[in-house]
Amino acid sequence: MRYLDFALQTVLMLGALGVLVVSAFYNDLISLIAVDQFFLGVWQVAGCVIYLAVDPANNDYRKTHVLISLSYVLSLLFLGGVLSDVSKVLFAVYFFVPSWSLAIFYYFITFKTAFPRNGRGKFLPHLSF
Repeated sequence: MRYLDFALQTVLMLGALGVLVVSAFYNDLISLIAVDQFFLGVWQVAGCVIYLAVDPANNDYRKTHVLISLSYVLSLLFLGGVLSDVSKVLFAVYFFVPSWSLAIFYYFITFKTAFPRNGRGKFLPHLSF
């Protein structure tokens, strides 16, 4: 399951990156990034809740992610209308930057879960990096 989770997140993130590159040439594709962002967010929160339900211990980063995600979505619901009235650019920044920051944060959590480090490497073992 963790490999499928990681693979699907990778596909969704690369898809959004591809749409972002293509949107430099076509102005109306930014909404596709928002749709991709929605599906990625739903997938990540659902996966996070499932991981927390199965193994609540030893998941501090996931607990943090769920709390931050919940507070961000609630703030977006309450402040979204106000920000869109004030400035479209400010609303776009508030809509995209925190959500993609949360997505990248959870992507690294998933990466560490899918590919755990097993001890130190054999190359220069006396160095601590």
